[in-house]
Amino acid sequence: SLQQVAGAELNPTISLCAKLFKDWNVEADKQTSTLDALYVASRETGAAVDSIAEATVQFGPKFRILGYSLTDTIGLLAQWQKEGVNIEKMLSGLGPAIVNLSKKSKDLPSAWKMIQSSIKGARTEVDAINIAAQYFGSKSAANMAAAIRENHFELGSLSQKLRDANGSIQKTDETSKTLTERLKELRNQAADKLLEPLGSDVENFVSHLSGLLTILVDWA
Repeated sequence: SLQQVAGAELNPTISLCAKLFKDWNVEADKQTSTLDALYVASRETGAAVDSIAEATVQFGPKFRILGYSLTDTIGLLAQWQKEGVNIEKMLSGLGPAIVNLSKKSKDLPSAWKMIQSSIKGARTEVDAINIAAQYFGSKSAANMAAAIRENHFELGSLSQKLRDANGSIQKTDETSKTLTERLKELRNQAADKLLEPLGSDVENFVSHLSGLLTILVDWA
């Protein structure tokens, strides 16, 4: 029910989104498009919005270092959840890789792309594992080589859907007759948690973002 949605103890989605905005330094004018991306990623993969947002916060630093955008990170993590990938195990190998890459290159995103290209282009699986071992270590080499060769670090068709996500939440709820009522119940909570740092002149933005959050919470 809406009362449950509005209850702080039953509504972790707002807190998670607020933390995501902070950790990824999402500006106010980009927050609605981020919510749209979360919504579309959830809709297309079946992964829960809360789970995607939480993973995006937890594993965000590694993705940022390697040059992934927030949208791509959301998409990859949602896709991995759909595929049943053990995300912690998958990303455990990235720590050593980041350290090793930083010793050889100042441009980590480009170096990361080079590694993926080399592993994909290896003639045999053994060759791929040997290349991976140089960066990920022997413990993670086989798993990371397989993940890269199986395109787990690529979004495929989901990429374009996320690019086209803007406005998806609003469109989904265009026919709803209860949006105004739901917005009123959620507005104060959304304002407190998300908009405090933005200053006093945010009333219109509060209304818009609160409505999107209401729909997103219902979806989650």
